[in-house]
Amino acid sequence: MKKVAEMTNELEKEIIIYAKIGDPSGFRMADATEEHFQVENLLANGSKLRARKTTKSGVDQYKLTLKQKVKGPTSAIAENNEFSMDITPEFFAAFREASSKFIRKTRFIFNSKSVKVKLTGHNRTTEVELPSVIYEVDVFHVDHKNKCLWCKIEVEVQNLDAFIRQNYPDLIDVTTSIKVSHLPFKPEDGFVMSDDATEEQVALVDELWNDYFSHDLVTDHDSHDKVFQHTW
Repeated sequence: MKKVAEMTNELEKEIIIYAKIGDPSGFRMADATEEHFQVENLLANGSKLRARKTTKSGVDQYKLTLKQKVKGPTSAIAENNEFSMDITPEFFAAFREASSKFIRKTRFIFNSKSVKVKLTGHNRTTEVELPSVIYEVDVFHVDHKNKCLWCKIEVEVQNLDAFIRQNYPDLIDVTTSIKVSHLPFKPEDGFVMSDDATEEQVALVDELWNDYFSHDLVTDHDSHDKVFQHTW
């Protein structure tokens, strides 16, 4: 009898920040690096089904993930139900043949210590220091030579929620402000993607995803605007 692959379910809570890369050499200071190649399809209800190959320290891992959006507690926190399972390289190849989009990116992981965070709630702002914050920085490959000038920074806030509930139980409906300026790649012009984003910011994110982050599997990308690219 064949073994059935186990599926995991996790509620992911994160703050998503978009920023320009000020100094690419700063990525050498990352605590860990992963290469991601993923193919995906958009489902009828807006959810995404993706298959991802992750390469870390020369080892490949393949996963199938269904990502379902959930309304977060604040406009700045994105929540997703993620259902994931391990798959074989053969399944990944077959899924790729049936997919419409692909993304190739490098993920740099920074574990920052003693990060100051501003919490706003009940008409007061409190600045606290967190023992550790993990930043996952995705740098997207525009083509085989160039990487996009803009990156996506994800800060998972599950641990932050627990920290607030334990140490500041009187703060509800909290708005969180987390700095990124200290990161060694010197992010510039950063903004949180939330319901409060401006029309210009929303348009920029749409352009990045449509033209620079996500690609048709049959598209030639040599014509991309050089303003959005790094070669490094």
